[in-house]
Amino acid sequence: MYNPYALGTWFAAANAWGEIATLSPLVVAMRTSQIGDTSASAAIEPMRMVAEKMAAAHESALEASFAASRMVGLAMLGRTRMDAPFVIASAAAEPVRRRVKANVRRLSKKS
Repeated sequence: MYNPYALGTWFAAANAWGEIATLSPLVVAMRTSQIGDTSASAAIEPMRMVAEKMAAAHESALEASFAASRMVGLAMLGRTRMDAPFVIASAAAEPVRRRVKANVRRLSKKS
């Protein structure tokens, strides 16, 4: 069965995860370069990093859960979407992608 929505949601999920994979090494490199810095903002960065990771993981799990619930609700109504896994993956990636992009912007201003 052909689903015209599958390509769009597949691309959205792949784009989000690709952006995360591309920008994450930049964040790691910028944070690594600050390790020897003795300023107060550099001392707070490791704690901020851990807190952000925990918050992003929580928000990602929550968004994936909401998306899965929506897909189950649609299936119960007889409107099964063949692209449901991609919708869920895209929803899970979005909070992480937003935070990684924000970190790149924030850390590049410090450099």
